Amino acid sequence: MMTREKKYKLILITIISLLPLLFGEYIRYQRSHVSCDSELILNSAKGEVVRVIMTYRFGSSEGSYNATGTYFHEGKTIEINDDFLFNYYLKSDHLILISREDKSKPSELEEANSISPDFFNYSGRGIIMRLSKENSAGYLFSIDNTPIFYCKRNKA
Repeated sequence: MMTREKKYKLILITIISLLPLLFGEYIRYQRSHVSCDSELILNSAKGEVVRVIMTYRFGSSEGSYNATGTYFHEGKTIEINDDFLFNYYLKSDHLILISREDKSKPSELEEANSISPDFFNYSGRGIIMRLSKENSAGYLFSIDNTPIFYCKRNKA
């Protein structure tokens, strides 16, 4: 028969042995459930300029993207309001995004498609980015060691 003291010691040892597992799960959850905002400005050689505020939301293996901004070309300004869903996988420090929707853009934005990756326009297209936690406030997304954008983490 166990004494009360032995029971407490057993419970304490069990709790201490589970702490690393629980902490690891907490870190994994924090890394896979993120919402962040970023501003992106793209300039093409043809004089096209896209300026958007992007919001990415990641949860489990599904995510969403929203962009609001403007497209400038040849004196015309066109408003952009785009959102879609994607699946994602986190492999080491690489983020693999696969779009789930085809996006038909207004005819005046057809030229803008030439400067945006297929991931943003067609279902089943992917993009691989390296995800680095820069600080407690956000993440750096990069492709081939080139920073693409810094995404400031939103408070959950």
